[in-house]
Amino acid sequence: MARRGYGSIWTRPDREGFYISFIISRQRHKRFGGPSRAHARRLLARIETLVHDRRPPDEILHLVFGDACGPQITFRDLVPLYKARTRENPPDPEVVHAEELHLDRLAKSSWASLPISELSPVTFQRWMDARCKATSPPTANRSLTQVSAVFKWASSSWTGNPIDA
Repeated sequence: MARRGYGSIWTRPDREGFYISFIISRQRHKRFGGPSRAHARRLLARIETLVHDRRPPDEILHLVFGDACGPQITFRDLVPLYKARTRENPPDPEVVHAEELHLDRLAKSSWASLPISELSPVTFQRWMDARCKATSPPTANRSLTQVSAVFKWASSSWTGNPIDA
């Protein structure tokens, strides 16, 4: 592993290319750095410049790697990240599969494509009213609970939970 002033460049024996690890606001990140060591160095230099410019972490990741961030991220963007999260005590695979299918259906809701910054409790109240007409109230509540779980998981990185606002 090659050490640079701001981060590390390393390779993985099972994959081609170079990888970088770096810290932004006390949080360690590991990303694909590119096909060459020079490309990985350029990414680290860009990150270092943005950190010294006091840019927010989500903006840095957006500018360097194209991550969705802040006001631009949507529920649809969060669903794949939520599904890929690591769990300390993973439940039964059938439960995980059912949860993922339910999340995929929820991600097709009309509000799911709106930026999180535009979501409000009123948006969810209207959605819940329509959901209760289409399904039973307990089913609608389970959907709302799952949506809230995604927002709670993401709130530490991006924004608060719009359902609680």
